[in-house]
Amino acid sequence: MADQVQPTTEGKWMEVLNGIKHRATYGYYVTRLMSPKERDAGMSWAKSREAERQCFEQNMWRQVREQGRLGTENLSIALSCQLTRMIAERYDPPLSFILR
Repeated sequence: MADQVQPTTEGKWMEVLNGIKHRATYGYYVTRLMSPKERDAGMSWAKSREAERQCFEQNMWRQVREQGRLGTENLSIALSCQLTRMIAERYDPPLSFILR
């Protein structure tokens, strides 16, 4: 999504990402994916993540209140934690040692 935000829509996206409009239970995360051109050129995962980090260093992204919601790595960590919590809660009794 980060690579799809146009300067003319930046303000609207910041309202969404900062929880002012269109709130979501778990909030939003923003990632930057490889472009078709980058993918066709054989860009590696590591280089793609570096391009993502550079993208989020731009001034526009500094307006996001929760900087931990930017990037694939942060999204992966959040999803992993949520999945672990959901699995632990399915056991009877809950696996409380995992939920700490």
